[in-house]
Amino acid sequence: MFEDSEAIRDEKKQTKATREQNAADVMRDEVMKGMSKRKSKHDSFKELIKYVKERDNVTRSVELRKVANEEKRLALEKERLALERQERMVLLRCIKLLRPVFCSWNN
Repeated sequence: MFEDSEAIRDEKKQTKATREQNAADVMRDEVMKGMSKRKSKHDSFKELIKYVKERDNVTRSVELRKVANEEKRLALEKERLALERQERMVLLRCIKLLRPVFCSWNN
């Protein structure tokens, strides 16, 4: 009887140890999964470099568009000024041509 109770006690200890071992295995597996999902410094650095390159490309394209838009604006401004100059020249010619007519009305 003593041996039976000892065997039962040993069996319970064995079952408890097995349960604890299984729980520890599960916890270790969970931690290992988490560790494998973590990124190393080098991965983060590579992502940072990739992000910086993409940002630089976008910034460069935006700056090129700004320059192109400014060049277009300056060309339009130049054209507008040339048209205004032509209008003034035409107005002056009209005034010169019509001046004798206006002067004759005053007399």
